[in-house]
Amino acid sequence: MIRRFGYPVLATLLVAVLATLVYDYAWIWGVPLWLRNATGLLLFSCIMLSPAWVYGLSRLSGATWGRAVRLALVLPVLWHIKEIIAACKIFGIGPGIYTGLQGPYLFYYGLCFLAMGLGHLLVSLFWHERSGASVWRTPLFLLPLITLGSVEGLGFALFKYDLLFFQGFLAGYRALFGG
Repeated sequence: MIRRFGYPVLATLLVAVLATLVYDYAWIWGVPLWLRNATGLLLFSCIMLSPAWVYGLSRLSGATWGRAVRLALVLPVLWHIKEIIAACKIFGIGPGIYTGLQGPYLFYYGLCFLAMGLGHLLVSLFWHERSGASVWRTPLFLLPLITLGSVEGLGFALFKYDLLFFQGFLAGYRALFGG
């Protein structure tokens, strides 16, 4: 049974699935390009902004901090798994999984936590009595993005080498798969 704080993630998943179907397959039925593009924007909004609104609505519905974070990460994790599967179909299983673990995806999760932090800040400022959220927990959501940026910046400052993006990805790919 789904508790009331699970409804925001279910609604977001439903919208994302419908938007994906329209965006990917509506050309078969002759749906106009502007409508397909609009559903693409809706899908992008679901993927990028859902952590903020799912977290905020879950907190307002009575979810604890940890449960709201887990609920907010459902759509990003499912989208990431879908991307890894697509990469596996193109490159093979090992390289596809490795492609799905590269730096931009890690930064995507950092942006998801940043969005949750904004959602937490809004909930704690405007609906504190209803949610019990503390504004002092907001900086915790910045830690993943700060950590990733620090690792990347430190690697570039010390070695003139980006660890998580292009150079680091290619060096790891060559070492693992001999390309």
